[in-house]
Amino acid sequence: MDILFLGLSIAAMIFARRWKNTSKSAGEQLAGWGFILFAICALLKFAAAYGG
Repeated sequence: MDILFLGLSIAAMIFARRWKNTSKSAGEQLAGWGFILFAICALLKFAAAYGG
């Protein structure tokens, strides 16, 4: 499960870099930022579980 979160986090980082390069509507931007925030939370959860 934690490997899945890590994978999603990495995917979101790549997604975020490409996302900034294209213009989106307000709804698409909101969905994109929601996904990015979810990935950051997942990465923090992963770090808390394995960071000691």
